[in-house]
Amino acid sequence: MRARLGTTLVPAIELNGAPHAESLDICWLLDRECQSAAGCSQLVPADAELRSEVERLVSFAPRLERAGWGLLGGAWSFSSGTASTAAIREWEAAIATLTDSISARGALFLFL
Repeated sequence: MRARLGTTLVPAIELNGAPHAESLDICWLLDRECQSAAGCSQLVPADAELRSEVERLVSFAPRLERAGWGLLGGAWSFSSGTASTAAIREWEAAIATLTDSISARGALFLFL
């Protein structure tokens, strides 16, 4: 695959002669392609406000991941003790961001 796409990263696709190897970039690319394809469902809402919310939450994902790992004691090295107060606060703030997004739409799940 490296010879063709110039990368050994996965996932990787070639679309219209151009290589793409970042998961999130591939998702956005496929969403754009689906906008013009018949019978293809978009990955994110067409509504500008909802789309903006999806983009905000997607960009928020690394913070949520860091908060979760911090709560557990760090990536791949779980602590045997109690999480610090700062780690607990960061996790609670991250979860509040998701909860606020869900409740703002009056939904049970994200983006409904």
